Amino acid sequence: MILPHLPIRGIELPGTAHKGLLRSGQSTLIRLPGEDALQAIPVQIAVLDADGMILWVNKAWESFAVQNGCPPQMTFAGVNYLAVCDAVVGKDSASAREFVSGIRSIISREREYFSMEYACHSLSERRWFLGYVTPQETLHTVVAHVNITEQKLTEARMRDINQELQTMVAARTSELEAATDALIEETSERRQLELKVLKISDHEQSRIGQDLHDSTFQDLARIILLAEVAKIELSQEKNQTAELLTEISLVARRTADEARHLVAGLFPAQLEQHGLEWALRELTAEISTRGKINCGLIMHSAVDFTTNAAFQLYRIAQEATNNALRHGRAQNITIEISESNNTGRMVIRDDGTGIHAQANNAGFGLHTMRYRAKALGGSLEIGPAATRGTTVACSFPRS
Repeated sequence: MILPHLPIRGIELPGTAHKGLLRSGQSTLIRLPGEDALQAIPVQIAVLDADGMILWVNKAWESFAVQNGCPPQMTFAGVNYLAVCDAVVGKDSASAREFVSGIRSIISREREYFSMEYACHSLSERRWFLGYVTPQETLHTVVAHVNITEQKLTEARMRDINQELQTMVAARTSELEAATDALIEETSERRQLELKVLKISDHEQSRIGQDLHDSTFQDLARIILLAEVAKIELSQEKNQTAELLTEISLVARRTADEARHLVAGLFPAQLEQHGLEWALRELTAEISTRGKINCGLIMHSAVDFTTNAAFQLYRIAQEATNNALRHGRAQNITIEISESNNTGRMVIRDDGTGIHAQANNAGFGLHTMRYRAKALGGSLEIGPAATRGTTVACSFPRS
């Protein structure tokens, strides 16, 4: 029933004109077909005439009014329900006016159906109702109020749960975002550290190679020259010291050759000028000569590389071939470079003792190769070859 407990302005009850029509112990002015069935429905129902006068109410309407302290003369048959709603004052008067306006629109047949959800709280509990107003063929209007408190409370609980879930999700999302940001920062720092390690390593190798070239190699060349001059002078005197000087010269030349190879490996000065293919052919020729094995290069296409890419790939090939020669004791080594779908690939294969023997002896070198592959934006795979030996494959984007 709409707002039975709200304060109502003093009004003259129009229902008194019908007081003589009421029978003792009854609150109805008419008899409805199927009245017994309507009495059993727990929904509060009232029938109004064209003026808004209450003609009939069911027991649920009566009980609700009595339980909520509403005088029977204000809500039972013979009372103008529109006047009761119009007289409501207080904070919920707007809801009463909206509901009575809907009733009038049905009575005047301006619309065929009206419903409205409203709060109807008592002093002891919070309640909500859904009011329905529908017209009847006899120019009567039926008003029904359905208690939807459980539904509203459930909706409120669902909203609370949903809000709690949203808060939990937001908190968890914030935690994940923070963890992600920390991981990104850590990954970035690690990558910067790897690049710094590579830069320091390359700088030191270049410095050592330059020092060898500028000092040690020059001293060896001077020793060779002096030994040759002394050998010539002593040979004219037929002195046996000439034979010793000859041996000194041979050792010095051999040492100079070793130093030249070392300088070439530490400081590949011609790499930027001649390109990666030239540098790798020099590397395979050196390994073939120095190691007395078969080391070759296969280029599937004339691929151009930036200076940085060429340098990193050269170092990877250098490390892989040295591992195969020194630790894997390989007899055949192949360096193969190809390109497909804008992705470059360099594969070094050998027939040595396998990855386990190399890994145990060249752990730092393997890590360095992986760092270099990352510096190219690529990846490095190391594993056993098809038959025997080791395969080192570096894949990298060409863009």
